[in-house]
Amino acid sequence: MKYLVLVIIFLLALVAPGSVFFFLSPWGIGPDLVMLWTIYMSLYSQPRGGLLGAFVMGFVTDLYIGSAVGQVTLVLCVVALISIWLRRRWNKEKVLPVTALVFLVSLAGQIALMVLAGLAGLGVAGLAGVAGVTGFEPSMWANVRVVFGVSLYNAVLVPLTFPPVRRLFARFHPHTATI
Repeated sequence: MKYLVLVIIFLLALVAPGSVFFFLSPWGIGPDLVMLWTIYMSLYSQPRGGLLGAFVMGFVTDLYIGSAVGQVTLVLCVVALISIWLRRRWNKEKVLPVTALVFLVSLAGQIALMVLAGLAGLGVAGLAGVAGVTGFEPSMWANVRVVFGVSLYNAVLVPLTFPPVRRLFARFHPHTATI
């Protein structure tokens, strides 16, 4: 049952930026809900489960958005590793510290996506399916706007998503919910 719930949440995170959040995208920037879910899973589940979940979610996301297979997978695995490393060093029991953590880890993940997209010759358009970016502007300002915008959007969603996610993982993983 718990795996079914986790998969359903992942599928909603995968589809929502292109549907629901398409209409809630100021300046053409939406949240990266898959990255947000990866951070939550890495913070509140076993480290191996968080990393395995990041790999599977990244691979499915790569296939879904049609990017170079491995691009999102690699970034989500790095995001999971950073989150796992921070889980013992950061207060993950209160909303404000988790909001800051989500912003910083999302920022690192979005920068990594931008660099990989640039190396692949995709530019900001390479982020289109991942971060809900609806337009392409070939300028440095566009890259900065996307990276900070998506990270900020993810952080703004934490006060709304943190309480139910925290309760979910406390129910599924009571031994890791307070690690």
